[in-house]
Amino acid sequence: MNKLCILILITIAFIGCDGRLRAYMTNEDVLRETDLLESFSEELKYIPEQPTEIVTDTILSNGFHIKTTYHSIENSFVSKKAKNKNGKSINTHHHNFEVQFQIHKS
Repeated sequence: MNKLCILILITIAFIGCDGRLRAYMTNEDVLRETDLLESFSEELKYIPEQPTEIVTDTILSNGFHIKTTYHSIENSFVSKKAKNKNGKSINTHHHNFEVQFQIHKS
């Protein structure tokens, strides 16, 4: 008899948790309720978007040959956060660049 009462109480508890309160809420309201709206409304931008490499080859009139190579570093960036008019968070990552110089005298 005691086990039957416990089984009935557990069944009633699970029937009461069917989510009827959230059934007519919008997705935005559900995310606000659980404090997840900020993470879903965040926009990420990367500048430059693709890995970039710039090679410059220069020969000067005094006999110097200068070669510079710029390339973006993949996991090194500076972040800037801002909000737009709609309240959406925009996180912009500016990639750092590394340069290599080669100077030759002919």
